[in-house]
Amino acid sequence: MPRTILASVLLVPLWVACSGPAVDPLDLDSGSPPTADAITDASPDGAPDASPDAMPLPDGPTLAHVVIHTAGDHVLFHRADGTLFANAATVGGVVVADVPPGSMATSVAPAGTVTPSSPQPLFQYDSATALVDGDEITLGAPAVTALPDVTVTPPPAPADAPDLQVAFCDYQRYLDGPTRLDRSRCGARTGAILLAFRNFVPAYTIVVPDLGTGAIDLSSATWQPLGSTTLTVSPPPTPTIDPPPFRITWVNTNGMLDHGQFIGGIDYVGVEAARSTAPTIEGGHMMAQVYREGGIGAHTEDQVVVPSASALTFDLAQAQFPAITARLVGGSGFALDGDIEAHREATTIVTYLRGATASAQWNIHLRGHDTAFTVPSEGLVATTITWVALSWTLTGPNSYHHRQITFQ
Repeated sequence: MPRTILASVLLVPLWVACSGPAVDPLDLDSGSPPTADAITDASPDGAPDASPDAMPLPDGPTLAHVVIHTAGDHVLFHRADGTLFANAATVGGVVVADVPPGSMATSVAPAGTVTPSSPQPLFQYDSATALVDGDEITLGAPAVTALPDVTVTPPPAPADAPDLQVAFCDYQRYLDGPTRLDRSRCGARTGAILLAFRNFVPAYTIVVPDLGTGAIDLSSATWQPLGSTTLTVSPPPTPTIDPPPFRITWVNTNGMLDHGQFIGGIDYVGVEAARSTAPTIEGGHMMAQVYREGGIGAHTEDQVVVPSASALTFDLAQAQFPAITARLVGGSGFALDGDIEAHREATTIVTYLRGATASAQWNIHLRGHDTAFTVPSEGLVATTITWVALSWTLTGPNSYHHRQITFQ
């Protein structure tokens, strides 16, 4: 029975563009990567197989037959010692391969550019380690059918709040009569929040759980005034940032939970004491974000989303997350310490790597009994790990709690 896993959650830095040059991320001695109609063995002769359905079977011990589904351009297969076994171009989003047991599969795709100081291509790597015979694995985020554009007709603006906006997906648009919204990058998120601003501050809202398709006429909808909620944060935030550890807490208001993701968040209310107040909307959600310094080179970020109410308590100690830590090993590897075995499937691992000519974001799924990872020695542009992030998500029927710990 094949085992199916999803080995990627994309975590994109804020300075990553959504498009960029299609630069070849491979650094193979054999020259150009194979085309989509040939799958090439990485043995010295580099001869392509006549069949695109499976990679050639070299002489030797029994191999593991695996099927890789990916939206990436190529899949690299590395042996357990980090040497390159094969480089395969995807055919119809699939690579079928016979590889040494214990190998690692890595999907490669361009993801834009990074510009911390000078522009560099950014690549998205997604890996699954410890391959075994019969594995059927999806690397990278599964393709989502783009939602069609929709035209929104808002109601007349309130007399005391004449400026209108709409928040949807990760975007905000001004509304001036019927407005067409591009939802090609919304994924599964179908909702929106209309906002009426008074002196640049939200005063009224309309929550739309589903915009539908084609056009939606909200000209008769009723604007709802913002309410007020009392916030309690437990444990209370630490107001000082010197000396560490320190904690910075703020709350996103005027938002909503749409297919498991928070949208909106027009206002940010800083929380510098155990109790504070914030505006809220009927039928919406609020998200508390907490940043905690955890020692040298490590910090923890929490996101807690709950339905809006007249009084809210964000209990940051309530969710039970595994006690797993990461440590960098040299410049090309990391190891995990703690109870990884009990929480392996629930743990998302993302590393960021930077080199002289390119950068990469690497989503890694450690399988089997693997507790450490080393960047393969062949087949990829030379880079150094700059950070490792571990994350977990606990989802309720109408809320979620996400924790990410980053190690540098």
